[in-house]
Amino acid sequence: MELCALTSSPDSGLFAFEQQLGAVPAGSTQQDRVRVGFVRSASGPKVLLAVVADGDGDLQAGRAAEIIINRVFEEVQETKAKDLNEALMRGLASGNKTIQQTASLVAATVVAIRNSRLYVAHTGHSMAFLVRDGKTTPLTQTNDNMLGSSIQIKIESTDPKVEALKPEDRIVLASDGLTRIIQEDGLPAVDPAKIAAYVEGNTPLDAARHLISIAMGRDVEDNVSVIVIKQNGRTVGKAKRWPLIAISLALVALLALAIRSTSWFQEEQIPELSDFGYAVIISGSASVHTAEGENLSAAKLSTIPALATLTVNEPTRLALLSNNSATTDITFVLLFLSPGSTLQLLSVDPQPSIQGVNDRNHQTVLSLVVGRLLIVRDGGSRAIQVNLEDGSASISGFGPAVLGIEQSGSSTLVQCLQGNCTFAGIDEDATALQARHRVSLIGGKASAPEPLAEQAVSSWNALCGDCLSSP
Repeated sequence: MELCALTSSPDSGLFAFEQQLGAVPAGSTQQDRVRVGFVRSASGPKVLLAVVADGDGDLQAGRAAEIIINRVFEEVQETKAKDLNEALMRGLASGNKTIQQTASLVAATVVAIRNSRLYVAHTGHSMAFLVRDGKTTPLTQTNDNMLGSSIQIKIESTDPKVEALKPEDRIVLASDGLTRIIQEDGLPAVDPAKIAAYVEGNTPLDAARHLISIAMGRDVEDNVSVIVIKQNGRTVGKAKRWPLIAISLALVALLALAIRSTSWFQEEQIPELSDFGYAVIISGSASVHTAEGENLSAAKLSTIPALATLTVNEPTRLALLSNNSATTDITFVLLFLSPGSTLQLLSVDPQPSIQGVNDRNHQTVLSLVVGRLLIVRDGGSRAIQVNLEDGSASISGFGPAVLGIEQSGSSTLVQCLQGNCTFAGIDEDATALQARHRVSLIGGKASAPEPLAEQAVSSWNALCGDCLSSP
């Protein structure tokens, strides 16, 4: 089971990403994985880190791509070295070793920016470009050295001693779907030489969407993923400016220490939560009633805000997205609803309104009024709770999980197809439900768990378009 959806990020002003499945056969899945955001290395400096990992080889390749990204982020966070190339290459090598036992192959391109210095590590057919002054310069060369193909894989990196990034420079990372050759005319979906014209003058999100839309308009037969980064601020200064910078940093540190000392004996303030999440209809249609009382008709690519209630008119697939950050794991979640189902989005991606304070993912809460709902979490640790008339059900833990719920007037059937699931009747404690097992909730009481029939699995698989793996 793999994630198969449009994935998009908010425009932070500095970076954004966009993904599309492409004109691939029905039932195909999204095997690309992307992540971009700021991390802090063990030595202290903040690093902007971006990875495009393009999975290939089998139906689990998307999961292998996710492993590669996790290893890269972990290595950068743990490194104390000034040269980030070592950490980037070590992350790719560690991920390569982990996926050796699978049949998956992964192409990966990694970019790290610290103090305007650009570091790149790469292997396979994904790619990175520098856009400057109307020109597009490739930072990587595609090759056949796919992670997972050999324990001794060759990983390329750039020389960090090259010229620093300049203000308004753009970095574009992409899976090979962006430039894949179209058979009808023998030309790439997007000409690399024209990337600068599509990117410069646009925000990162608009630029990413522009590139994706061109590839989609060319009916590219591959997953397409794009990250766009805009370089802001000054380039690295000359050595004689460092004493002044050091003094300024010391004063800032002393001020921060003074502010912190005044709050040691104060009660910790819990920041107010804001819901940055929303849903997007990937296929199907729905009637939507918003929290403001509006009644709307929604179709493919329509957005549905938190607190809205939707009733679907046909089999409908929803992706959960967020305006909070590019790294939120809400993007690993898909919802599938059968015709006539009614669902309320009580909270999608609630986050602290003050960034950096108690900054963690809070659970998503849904309410199934009637019908059939399948929740597919392809990765991450997003906790999802579904409130029901006779109790509740949820998925938790880490990694892939699939939960199917059928809510009718007389009873509710909770079915765990994969991962960590729980259920609870009214006024009952939550109880773990093993994968491939089910329980009934009747009158607020839960029945004893029993094995899930293969016919039930086939029924859910039909709803989600063969998204479930075999036992």
